[in-house]
Amino acid sequence: MDADHPSNRVPIPCRSTAFLQASRSKQEARALATSLHEAHRQTLDIAEDLRHRATHDMLTQVLNRAGFMQVLDDSLASAAGRTGAPPGAPPGATPDPAGAPARMEEGPHCLMLLDLDGFKSVNDLFGHKAGDLLLVEVAQRLRQALPRGYVLGRLGGDEFAVLGRLCPASLAPEREAAELATRLTAAVAIPFTVCEAGRVGVSIGVFCDQSSGISASSGEMLSCADAALYAAKRSGRNRFCLFDDTLRHQREVTRDIERDLPRALAGGALQVHYQPLLRRPCGTLAGMEALIRWSHPRHGPIDPPAIILAAASAGQAEPLLRFILRDVCRMIATLRQMGHADAVVSMNVSPREMTQFGVARLVMSTLAEFGLPPGMLEIELTEEAMMDLRIAQAGLDTLGRAGVRIAIDDFGVGFASLGSLQKLEVDRIKIDRSFISGMVKARSDQVLVQAVLSLARSLEIEVVAEGVENEETLQMLDRFGCPIVQGYHLSPPLPPAALLDRIRQWDAVLPRPATRALPWR
Repeated sequence: MDADHPSNRVPIPCRSTAFLQASRSKQEARALATSLHEAHRQTLDIAEDLRHRATHDMLTQVLNRAGFMQVLDDSLASAAGRTGAPPGAPPGATPDPAGAPARMEEGPHCLMLLDLDGFKSVNDLFGHKAGDLLLVEVAQRLRQALPRGYVLGRLGGDEFAVLGRLCPASLAPEREAAELATRLTAAVAIPFTVCEAGRVGVSIGVFCDQSSGISASSGEMLSCADAALYAAKRSGRNRFCLFDDTLRHQREVTRDIERDLPRALAGGALQVHYQPLLRRPCGTLAGMEALIRWSHPRHGPIDPPAIILAAASAGQAEPLLRFILRDVCRMIATLRQMGHADAVVSMNVSPREMTQFGVARLVMSTLAEFGLPPGMLEIELTEEAMMDLRIAQAGLDTLGRAGVRIAIDDFGVGFASLGSLQKLEVDRIKIDRSFISGMVKARSDQVLVQAVLSLARSLEIEVVAEGVENEETLQMLDRFGCPIVQGYHLSPPLPPAALLDRIRQWDAVLPRPATRALPWR
């Protein structure tokens, strides 16, 4: 805080000059004493207000991040036998319905991180004022649902935190924490008056210190609860997840990956593999998808999403993207030499990456360096990532105008709309593998796949069915008229040399269609 900034100055009334004047009567003396007392009272009120503002969120009147962290640190210090402020109350704060109670019980700590699901949609549909009213109502519901002795804080945006002490005699602290998380989830699930048309839920990550076998610092506890929150969101949102041995192992693996990734990237330990996309029914090459691969010396093969997340956390997102992009350009150049100028090579880029280090400029300069046509490169965005479309809109528009193709991956499970398809001038959609794998047995999946194919034909958008794992699924897609397929039944992701050898084998036995002009914009 800038203490000299005018907005941070608080006028404090002071009438000390009266001391310099002689009192001529008892009445004047009483008036002077009253004036000094009033000035002192106002000063105390202002100081109390400043303390309250320093530890509380002014919108919801619950603890802010600083106040919540003070409560957490004090409670941990008390549990460890160290002296400090009474647990559950930040210095100078008095117990009130919106703040912290005077004291918490002495059982294991239970820390919860809560993140609203669908809050961005409320802001977009109803405006930021409605979003603020929603946050106030959420805070009220959470306070009402919490047991006595629990602390509620708003860490920022639509993220809240809860801290309490579980029953000391509890034989199943995880069950007690799960019951509370269920109660909080149910409290938020009830429709809100400010946005009855908007669906809002909450994802919760739960960490219990003693039950997890960890004597943790406040930072460690937040990190563990955040890992559980991420797992809850990844498993479907509007649910809770407890930090357990599985998540602890995943967290250790993530730390190792983040630590070792820069050295692996610099030392050539990472590779780009490619999975082909084939046209149906002829079976000729339509393109391929670039997938990052890394066999960690301790943990073995690492999933591509884990590599990308680790790169972002370790500050290696830009070097990793450059590495993949240059490998993709080398593959495109080789395909052109082999006569596959109509094949498209796709790579995944997140909307946030589009703005962090000028991805559009990087892509265009790299294509120019290799002398490649933009239309042979395709940028894939997951459908869920379309929620952040506004962040990346300018960069995607630049690439689209230059001729780089845009695709939406995992179509059918996220948040894409017809408006976003048209706004981006999407060239290709990839139907999510969950629908393709369940299509043989589930009539509903068949209906969805056929609907997507019909929609794509109407909009003149190319369709890929990803996750084709068996012949029965492939034949059904042929009957539906799906033009392009991808999956392990056709080919797994392969190193560049192995895939190029396989393409040469296909070229030797399959009739080569005349090179067709792809719809480069």
